[in-house]
Amino acid sequence: MKIKMSLTIKFYLIIVSSLIFAIGISILISNFMLSKYYIVQREKKIKNIAVTLQEIDVNSAFKDEFEKLKNKNDINILFLNKVPDFIAENSMLQIMMALSYVTKDEIKRVYNGEIILKKEYSVITSRNEIIVLTKTKNGIILALTSSIASVKEYVNTVIRFGIFTGIIALILTIFINGFFVKKILFPLKKLKEIAEKMAKLDFSDKFDIETGDEIEEFGKTFNYLSNELEFNLTKIKSVSEKLTLEIKKEKEIERKRKEFIGNVSHELKTPIALIMAYSEGLKDNVAIVEDRNYYCDVISSEAKKMDNLVKELLGLMKIEKEEKKLKFEKIKIRDIIKKTIKKFDFDLKELGVKLKCSKNQNNDYIVMADIVKIEQVLDNLISNAINNVNKNGIISIDVLEKNSKIEIEIYNSGSHIPADKIDEIWEPFVKLDKSRNRKYGGTGLGLSIVKGIIKIHNSEIKVENIDNGVKFSFFLEMA
Repeated sequence: MKIKMSLTIKFYLIIVSSLIFAIGISILISNFMLSKYYIVQREKKIKNIAVTLQEIDVNSAFKDEFEKLKNKNDINILFLNKVPDFIAENSMLQIMMALSYVTKDEIKRVYNGEIILKKEYSVITSRNEIIVLTKTKNGIILALTSSIASVKEYVNTVIRFGIFTGIIALILTIFINGFFVKKILFPLKKLKEIAEKMAKLDFSDKFDIETGDEIEEFGKTFNYLSNELEFNLTKIKSVSEKLTLEIKKEKEIERKRKEFIGNVSHELKTPIALIMAYSEGLKDNVAIVEDRNYYCDVISSEAKKMDNLVKELLGLMKIEKEEKKLKFEKIKIRDIIKKTIKKFDFDLKELGVKLKCSKNQNNDYIVMADIVKIEQVLDNLISNAINNVNKNGIISIDVLEKNSKIEIEIYNSGSHIPADKIDEIWEPFVKLDKSRNRKYGGTGLGLSIVKGIIKIHNSEIKVENIDNGVKFSFFLEMA
């Protein structure tokens, strides 16, 4: 099983392991080589002193220098052939100690100016000694000695002290590096957090830590990558939403196309059936003369309805194309309303419906519009009001001036439009009251045509349920 470790722990392990390894190697080298190295250096130093003493006359004037030389270099100086007066120790003891280190041959060689270096065990001190034999300028033979045991003791002390200081250094390093490791790793942790958010498509977080090194450069690259991903994903999302909307629109258009074809077929089915039935009756001479006239009237009436339906269908399809063909002119809205109302006098009387017009209608409001199209709008809206007004109900037409515009309102008493159907009434062939008889029922295209005409006049039409009825209203620009 693979053990997972954080980068912080790995850094600590690397640093501590490296430090322990360095301290261990240092101790091993000190243990095996420091003693030898120190002895070699010690020998060189004592030999250099011996060379210096060859140029000196050892006499009473040398007393102070003699003591300094011994104490400073931690050596003992013994005299083999003559002990100066300033030496306080017993002269014979001095000579006997010195002679214990040398042979006659070595004395002869020293007399001839040679410096002799050797290591020997001293029976007097019971120690291994470094011994350097030399002769002064005034012929005194000296034995410079230093204990090897003291050298090894010094080296061991150095090693122990080295271990002690190494442990302290290790502890201090752990604490000090803890600070620096956190400082180094914090930007990397920040990058990790940003990467995790990016994986969840959250690009809000950015790298903003200034380190002045490669990590900062990497952070800037990370920010660039984040920005590019966010931009491209937003672009893809936008394209995807547009594509989804287009597909939805295409499906809606296809649905409306099928619904439109179905509605047209339904609207044509009844008049075609009546025409076929009555024409067959006439062909077979099944009716008396009076009935034949009635049959012809039915055929003519249904043919006219079919003709109206086709005309309205063609008109609906032409509305958007006719936007550039509109003939805007100054027209009195009062005259158009009066002209349109007159067309429906018979229907209003037959239904027993009261028509009310506002006093403002008599004002000479002049608007800029296509007179033919606005007449068609009023025709359809009044016809719609007649089709939906209740028995012995009221239809009212009001003309109001609002913000340099003329608002025309057409109200009919009767049932409200269901709230969930109020946006559907502008669709072709929508008939909310399917129980209406065919005499007063329209084709279901009137309100679609009205909305299209108002739209190409750069205006709007709205419908709302009010007290005991429904009100349609639209605006036209004043001239």
